[in-house]
Amino acid sequence: MPITVNNGGVLRTLGKVSVNDSGVIRNLNTVHVNDSGVLRQVFSAGTPISDVNVGNKVHLKNTSGGAYSFIVVHKGKPSSIYDDSCDGIWVIKETPLTPSAPWYDGSPAKNYYPYSDCEYWGSKLYGMIHSAVKPAIKTVKIPYYKANSTSGGKGSVQSGSNGSSCRGFILSAKEVGYGGGLADGARLSYFSTSARRICYYGGEGVPWWTRTPDLSDLDDPWYVHSIGKDGTVHIGSYCGNDVSSENFKYFRPAFVLSYSAGVDKNGYIIV
Repeated sequence: MPITVNNGGVLRTLGKVSVNDSGVIRNLNTVHVNDSGVLRQVFSAGTPISDVNVGNKVHLKNTSGGAYSFIVVHKGKPSSIYDDSCDGIWVIKETPLTPSAPWYDGSPAKNYYPYSDCEYWGSKLYGMIHSAVKPAIKTVKIPYYKANSTSGGKGSVQSGSNGSSCRGFILSAKEVGYGGGLADGARLSYFSTSARRICYYGGEGVPWWTRTPDLSDLDDPWYVHSIGKDGTVHIGSYCGNDVSSENFKYFRPAFVLSYSAGVDKNGYIIV
């Protein structure tokens, strides 16, 4: 049972309660009150998010009064090419945001991150998360391919402290387990099989974009092929806003959550 406080007119659910014990700050696991001689629990810190297993689901409340389900896909910093800000609990939205969309909706097509509309969808999801749980979402710097110029062109990997600063983002082809010679990330532990890459919408497997561009062609970013329960990673079709529906794929934004967050008995993130 969480405790909710009014913080400047915003209701926030507390993930922890601390007391000063002779000058030592101690976190309490539970808080009880004496209700006419009966002890009643009014607060439980829940489970530390670090105790949630990879592959399990957690839920973040949204601004519409519901919640979005996320899959825990990694714990910690995936490799040394990541900034220390990426050390946390990685989660990806279980179902995609809708509608499906091109990787870049503009002319000319620019298939390089973070200037494509690909970046927009990560920010959009963050904006849809309830303010009470937004503090659980870290600002991170993720590795990405930077184009040589504003007109695109094969670019170099920006990593570590030079990564793209964001809260919500799209996973790279390497992060979802592609084994080819790309360098904008490392495989997240959840994506050990093709089956784990399959994403469903309306009961059907749907294709979803990664943030990785094709380094030889400005028109073909990488995506996950979920149709027919495949789960393989491919170079995509034209990324621009063409009339063909083949160019429209789904987005599954990801977050990195802070170790300070907790999870209540129903799987909801508490801060």
